[in-house]
Amino acid sequence: MKKRILPLDPDDFEQVKEIMIKEWGSDYVIVHGDIIHPAELPGYKIMDGKTLVGLITCAVRGQQCEIVTLNSFREAEGIGETLLKTVETYALSQQCTTCMLVTTNNNLNALGFYQRRGYYIAEVKPGAVDESRKVKMSIPLIDENGIPIRDEITLIKQIG
Repeated sequence: MKKRILPLDPDDFEQVKEIMIKEWGSDYVIVHGDIIHPAELPGYKIMDGKTLVGLITCAVRGQQCEIVTLNSFREAEGIGETLLKTVETYALSQQCTTCMLVTTNNNLNALGFYQRRGYYIAEVKPGAVDESRKVKMSIPLIDENGIPIRDEITLIKQIG
């Protein structure tokens, strides 16, 4: 069956919320000190038949589109890249000139993934995750890969 890329709609709210809890530990994320509820944001999903295989959420602020979450539930099928390109196209339609995202120092796969697709490290905020942990105590101290989770890393791509 062919995969379909669809915009998120209000009927997806509960499913997105459940995914955020499962994948991110709660229905919200903390980025640059702000609490963000991804289920309330615009975004896209990839469906393979009736199976959700990928999800991305974003927020447009002025001429910048921030990618808030990206989840691919199957490896090596191009799902993450397809969602990323879809949001970049959406951002251009909203007159954005840049896409950006924040990840953490321990997320080596994400750092490589985004840099291979034209994103560059624009800022590192040492200790930012330690501050976020004061609000969201469920953020682990150490990742499964053994790296302490401490810093926020902002990546940016010029799109327009």
